[in-house]
Amino acid sequence: MPASLLVPLDGSPHAEQALPLATELARRTDGYLHLAIVRSSLPLDVDPTPVHAYLEGVAARMEADLPGRIG
Repeated sequence: MPASLLVPLDGSPHAEQALPLATELARRTDGYLHLAIVRSSLPLDVDPTPVHAYLEGVAARMEADLPGRIG
C-alpha cells in the first residue's frame, strides 16, 4: 500500500525544508504527499486565496518529482 504523507507548511522557508525529505520518502514508497497550511490562528474573515495560491505554487514546483501524487 502506498504511503500517504502529510506535510504541514506555514509559508516559511524553514518549514519548506521538510519538502525534499518528504518527496524522497514518497518516491521510495510510491506514496502521495498532502500539503497543508498550519497556523496557530486564522481569523474567519481572512481571504483564503493567498493560502490556496501558496499551496498550489508549492505543489506545482514538486509536480515534476512526483507526477500526480501531490494533493
